[in-house]
Amino acid sequence: MVFWGRLVGAVVVTGSAALVACSGSGGDPAPTISPESAAESTTTTTLPDGSTPSRVTLVAQSNGKVRVWKEANSADSITLNAADQGSKLLTFLVVDQRDDGWLEVLLPGAPVGSKGFIQAKDVQVSRHRYRIEVSLSKHEIKLFAGQLEAAKSKVALGPDVPPAGTETFIKELRGPEFMTLYGSPIFGLAGASNSAKDIKAGKDVLAIHPVAVASLGKTTPTGSIGVDPALMTRMTASLILPLGTPVDIVE
Repeated sequence: MVFWGRLVGAVVVTGSAALVACSGSGGDPAPTISPESAAESTTTTTLPDGSTPSRVTLVAQSNGKVRVWKEANSADSITLNAADQGSKLLTFLVVDQRDDGWLEVLLPGAPVGSKGFIQAKDVQVSRHRYRIEVSLSKHEIKLFAGQLEAAKSKVALGPDVPPAGTETFIKELRGPEFMTLYGSPIFGLAGASNSAKDIKAGKDVLAIHPVAVASLGKTTPTGSIGVDPALMTRMTASLILPLGTPVDIVE
């Protein structure tokens, strides 16, 4: 259920805009998304033979305003504005693509796991092959490219990490203007506002961020999901993970 009163960036005006490339001005690395023909990503489900089935990860984006409904064809709606997002791009993770033009999506705002409905005509839908899994009990992060485990590393888990069973996704990439507790760059995850004020204060931020190597594998008094700076560089500069990459928090 969506807690509509807590969603940020709601305005009265509605509208749509086609997705355009984000330039990365002001020092921010440019967020990217794979083309429609990109390979599929995977789920965490294991088949009887021990293999992992494929799934198509669909991402809906707009650089304008997108109207979001609590339920398809209902009167209860708000409008989100890309200008209110850290990457100046609205990103939704598609849960269900219906034949009547409605998309059920995970929303970028709080609380984490919020869902709603948008219309396909208001966004550009594309797909990619990446997925991230974070294990709380193992203090471990795994990065999958299709069915390939592309990276595995210990993580530092702070008080802002959500509980096991949480589904979220990368909604923004924040750059070197935030050289604070979180380091730089960081992947802001859906489920928190991740405002500049919160980032600078080092609290109430849901993010994957670099952390001191000595903290890996430990529970820390601050932060969210802390990773090896070398892995952060790989994810942002080498693999260039797209906005809309699913992040599953598991036990």
